Amino acid sequence: MANKKTTEKKALEFRGRPLVRCGDTIYYGDPKNRFIAELSVKASHQVEDLQISEKVSIKLLDTDPGVSSNKKIIKMTEKNDLYVALDVASSWLDGAESFALGQG
Repeated sequence: MANKKTTEKKALEFRGRPLVRCGDTIYYGDPKNRFIAELSVKASHQVEDLQISEKVSIKLLDTDPGVSSNKKIIKMTEKNDLYVALDVASSWLDGAESFALGQG
């Protein structure tokens, strides 16, 4: 009897946090946490068979349902490279999580 290998699909991560893509929007961070980052690709170009992001909007969002919708966006900026945008989002999440731990 042959052993069956189970293939478990692992979520894509960056610096230990999950990345979920929906069209041109990438959600970065665990939605169970107080803060997540939303990265929206505003412009890109094609290089052979690869799509390269050239303008990315970043928002740090508060996931607390008690916060009004006009106060959900904590920070916002725009970068010209997806990796730089992810780096900024990671830094923002580190700071926000440290702040939230200090508040609790």
